[in-house]
Amino acid sequence: MKKAIFILINIINTTLFGQNVSNKTNRFIVKFKHATLNPTINQTSLVIFGVSKADALNEKFGCIAVTNLFASLKKSEFSKALEGVYVLTFKANQSVSEVVNAYLATGWFKYVEPDKLTEFSWNKN
Repeated sequence: MKKAIFILINIINTTLFGQNVSNKTNRFIVKFKHATLNPTINQTSLVIFGVSKADALNEKFGCIAVTNLFASLKKSEFSKALEGVYVLTFKANQSVSEVVNAYLATGWFKYVEPDKLTEFSWNKN
């Protein structure tokens, strides 16, 4: 279902706004299902979560940076729902479907999605 929605959004973006939506990117937003982790960077400059399946994928795809997306929020009921959300940055552009499918297959992630901003301009006639 998520794939169908993602494809539909890309078609709408391309059709309505004339965007060439790429199927590759070097940044993904991920949310862990269970734990709030303290990711680090190892000696080879790769991201380590301390979860062997995720760490193997970080090595495979070349994950070189991680940012806790909502780290600056004060602790509250709202911020608890946003814990464990990270932006992963890779050395090079990666296939969106390959990265999403690989990380979700570990069973550790609630969602994995490309970090893309769609830009468009609107001209009045």
